[in-house]
Amino acid sequence: MVEGGVRKGEARQITEAVLKVLGEALSEGEELNIPPLGKLKINRQFEKNGDEILVVKLRRKGADTTDAGASEKSDQNPLADPGEGR
Repeated sequence: MVEGGVRKGEARQITEAVLKVLGEALSEGEELNIPPLGKLKINRQFEKNGDEILVVKLRRKGADTTDAGASEKSDQNPLADPGEGR
């Protein structure tokens, strides 16, 4: 059992169903407000190689911006390069 008293398999089915509905809503251009995650809004939407690409803006009110892995040094830049995904 996972938190909430639901079996792992049931939790997976529920999660996938919720994510499907949220994805469809975003695809239709709806803004979503999902506490405590934040407010999701489509920034750009296009098709590439038959796939739908959604660039989503996430606004989190009062979000803790400290990165759990910030203490580890990394040479990799976590930000996308300009024009990436176009």
